[in-house]
Amino acid sequence: RYRDATMPFTPWHEDPAFGTVSTWEEWRAATARTLPEFFQQWFYSQLLGFVLLWTAIAGFPGLVRRAWGLLMILAALVNTYASIMDPTCYIDYGVVAVPPMQHFIYSRLFASPALLVLPIAIGQLVIGLVLFFSEEPSLLK
Repeated sequence: RYRDATMPFTPWHEDPAFGTVSTWEEWRAATARTLPEFFQQWFYSQLLGFVLLWTAIAGFPGLVRRAWGLLMILAALVNTYASIMDPTCYIDYGVVAVPPMQHFIYSRLFASPALLVLPIAIGQLVIGLVLFFSEEPSLLK
């Protein structure tokens, strides 16, 4: 916690819609201005999560496990493609990130996105394959 409401860093990345902020209040106001841009993707991802949760509770855990496996495999493919073809696309999420994550995005991730995203994509692929092809009704034993 920061008693003087200042951020733990000064972002050096300047975005026309976001700008440089120095207090939490400025960050909240800037985030509120940029949220409409990301709202549709956020809404549909939350809706999909609730549908999968409801489907698992309704008695189809195997179907949901395979669906999550397929989503993880798809995420691995998209992240691999994006990190190789347009690695700067991940920088856009810094606009709505909380300040510590924003600092990470505009420093380490900005410096080498493919180096950081490709291992994540490999992990997503492994998890997706295990979920999709596992015959166990529950992987938590």
